Amino acid sequence: MRSLRLLAPLLCVATTAAAAQQAGVDSACTYSTCALSIWPAWDGLAVVRGTTESRVANLHFFLPRDITSALRGRDTTAIGADSAAAHARRALVLRQTGAGFTDLGALTIGVAIVRALAAGRVSHRDQAVAAAGLGAIAISVPLQFAADGELSRAVWWHNLRYTRPPEGGSVALGPTLASQRRDSAAAPAIDTTSLGRARVRVWDNGSMRYLQTRAALRLPDGSMRTVYSTGSGQDGWGGELRLPPGQYAVVLSRFPCGTNEYFLKTLITQPFVIAPAQLTDVTVTLNVRQLDVAASAGNPSGGRCER
Repeated sequence: MRSLRLLAPLLCVATTAAAAQQAGVDSACTYSTCALSIWPAWDGLAVVRGTTESRVANLHFFLPRDITSALRGRDTTAIGADSAAAHARRALVLRQTGAGFTDLGALTIGVAIVRALAAGRVSHRDQAVAAAGLGAIAISVPLQFAADGELSRAVWWHNLRYTRPPEGGSVALGPTLASQRRDSAAAPAIDTTSLGRARVRVWDNGSMRYLQTRAALRLPDGSMRTVYSTGSGQDGWGGELRLPPGQYAVVLSRFPCGTNEYFLKTLITQPFVIAPAQLTDVTVTLNVRQLDVAASAGNPSGGRCER
């Protein structure tokens, strides 16, 4: 049994390293080379990558196509990947709706112009048809702008994986799990007898209960580990983590509000210390009704959670 316990971490490393290779490690990039930005194009808003501004997607004005995979990125375990995908999907829905009104308005105005040219005059019916076309285009404008806003949020969440913490800062966001795994492959083996343990839970003072949510783990070198899930049971604990001794932190970027998931404007960071062969309990205490949140697919207005 002791030999099996010693082999388990090695098997875990081998499995996760293979998964990272399969994911296509986009999180190994730097911000300057791989971060996305938005560039206006004649047929929509282009999404370009890095300082070279190579185009990776385009949210078209007239015939919009799905760009979710490009905004999620190849590393689906990266911080912000699921949020980027959610905003990209909402951007597509808004763009498709806006494009429908835009296309209908342009077609209607075109019909009115052709009828007027054929008749040699502009009739009242032609004026009414053209006015209906203008109305359709007017309806499309706020929808198109809303789609642009959702695309901008998707890009922000995508780029979160490339950011690094400021010196001495309390919020740490750095390379995601894929780059961490790649670096760890060349590191010397860890003495498993020196590992400590940790478990995390989140308590909400507003509802007086533990929340089942997801969090990231900041490692001693400032990098981030993949998403960790807390529990919603009587004691709220998630699964145990086995970690080398050092300074760590739990980083919360989201929380559940009813059936939706809300995203924080300011990340919540809870530091803790891992000691050899000891269990460390980490409880994050908050009040979801008092937290400032960002607009998202599940919370378009960006209002606070009232549940």
